[in-house]
Amino acid sequence: MNASRYVRILLLFISILAYMHTMAGPFLSDDPRPITIHLTWQHQFQFAGYYAALEKGYFKERGLDVRLEGQIMGDNITPVIEGNYDYGLATGVSLLTHPRMSEITVLAGIFQQSPVALMALRSRGIHNLGDFTGKKIYGGSEIKAMLINAGVDISQVDFLGKIGSIGCVVSGECDGTSFFITDFASQLHADTLQYVVFRPLEYGLNFYGECLFTSKKRVAKYPDEVARIREAVIAGWQYAVEHPEEIATLINSKYNPAMSRETLMREAEATIHSLILPRFYDIGDMQQSKWRHSLDLLRNLGLVDETTSLDGFVYQPQDYAGSSLIGKYLWQVALAIAVVAAVVLFLLFYNYHLQKAVSKRTASLEKAMAEMDKFVYTVAHDIRSPLSSILGLVNIMRVDTANRDKYIDMIEQSIRRLDQFTQDILDYNRISRASLKYEPVDIKSLVEKIVDQHKYANNNNGLGITLDINLSKPFVTDPWRLEVVLRNVIGNAIKYRDPQKPQHLVKIQATLDGHNLRFVIEDNGKGIAREHLDKVFQMFYRASEDSQGTGMGLYLVKETINLLGGTLDIQSTEGQGTTFFFTIPEGKLS
Repeated sequence: MNASRYVRILLLFISILAYMHTMAGPFLSDDPRPITIHLTWQHQFQFAGYYAALEKGYFKERGLDVRLEGQIMGDNITPVIEGNYDYGLATGVSLLTHPRMSEITVLAGIFQQSPVALMALRSRGIHNLGDFTGKKIYGGSEIKAMLINAGVDISQVDFLGKIGSIGCVVSGECDGTSFFITDFASQLHADTLQYVVFRPLEYGLNFYGECLFTSKKRVAKYPDEVARIREAVIAGWQYAVEHPEEIATLINSKYNPAMSRETLMREAEATIHSLILPRFYDIGDMQQSKWRHSLDLLRNLGLVDETTSLDGFVYQPQDYAGSSLIGKYLWQVALAIAVVAAVVLFLLFYNYHLQKAVSKRTASLEKAMAEMDKFVYTVAHDIRSPLSSILGLVNIMRVDTANRDKYIDMIEQSIRRLDQFTQDILDYNRISRASLKYEPVDIKSLVEKIVDQHKYANNNNGLGITLDINLSKPFVTDPWRLEVVLRNVIGNAIKYRDPQKPQHLVKIQATLDGHNLRFVIEDNGKGIAREHLDKVFQMFYRASEDSQGTGMGLYLVKETINLLGGTLDIQSTEGQGTTFFFTIPEGKLS
């Protein structure tokens, strides 16, 4: 690369700099456009982050003139899509089930768990969800999803509308109503009213709660504004979470004097520790996988159309990261870029060959660091998920003491899931670091031990397991690593049964081919869709969104078999079953 080429590149940067200077004017304007955020209910702690962003200047310092607008009874999403309001708030299920969902972009998941619940009076003979058959209730899609998931035929339930009131239950106008658990302490009094409360979370439906959203048209037209609004709202909620007393006092004194500070503090406690969960999630955090899982659940329950897609639905902050700084300081940033570019080009001119060698090593290191970042992030997220569920259930137990045993069982499930994930991480670390240790292994005894562990742990009724293992002598291999492989493959074969089939069949065959041990493990379970087959051995990949696994099991299988010098293959047909084939060469005694 000669000097003239560097000069041409530098001139190109200078031209770009001049162009950026001409474009900076609109972004540096001191006349911000009025922006409306629509709140869905009366002023209360549910919207604390927006008051904090307004009163503490987080909107203003980003050049935003924001107005908080009052509630609309009924559809609060369509007015945002049609531009009557710029931004709005809605629960995750409301957004996913809206008929114009394809025109929406959700910007931040403020509530990591949904506040939606269904309440009724015990005196009306309602003790479980099945008792709502033939009853009149108020509730939207999330309540319907909970009833369907619990086996209730919702065609036999009389839905009066989406929004009711506790008063209608007390008066007998309806038998149950949907409400937010953040209103629980101020509207339901356990000492005078015998009630029962049902949350979708208790029935395996973990949806996002209140989210900040806007229209796709606005994201396309004003990407810089959207990024700044999101930043300011998250900053406001961070302040509100850290200073709940101050914001409760602000709401009482300025926005809603009719709501006492004590009531606001009770709401703040439930909002922060049962819904936002700041100890486990970054405020505004959203996972594409959780949205996809929610959509699949709603689709399976018949509440959304088969063609509904998440394309463009979940906002990707990295696409607009730094846009507010560029908008505010575009000329300064451009100048800095040009200076740095000039210095870099000068150094490249004298160090070209050295830079080539360094760049190769840098690329390798960056790849390793990116993989490590992904690993650490996924591990942290998968640990936080069961912990957040436990914390949410503990907070519910403080209020609903009558169902404490049920919540304890659910906490136990979360702890077992966390324990399994921890075991997988320990296995991963040991597999990659510990040296191979070969010993004679009784293959049949090892398989029988693993089958018994899984068979009884999963309480599998209708499970039929066939063993075809006739080896004349022990096989020399690393016993612990072979156990890791068999535990995961056999465990999956038993776990992922097809509920539509009367009997779940698993066949395990082991044969000796010369000095190679060949396993064939076959089941008639759910099977794996073709598009997932080439990905199931990737770390943290889950082929099924309803999977309760960690996404580590088959990755450990692949890595272990590779380490043992073996081969691995899989065949599967969705709805028919899955067969694993793997071969391990015999080792030499350590």
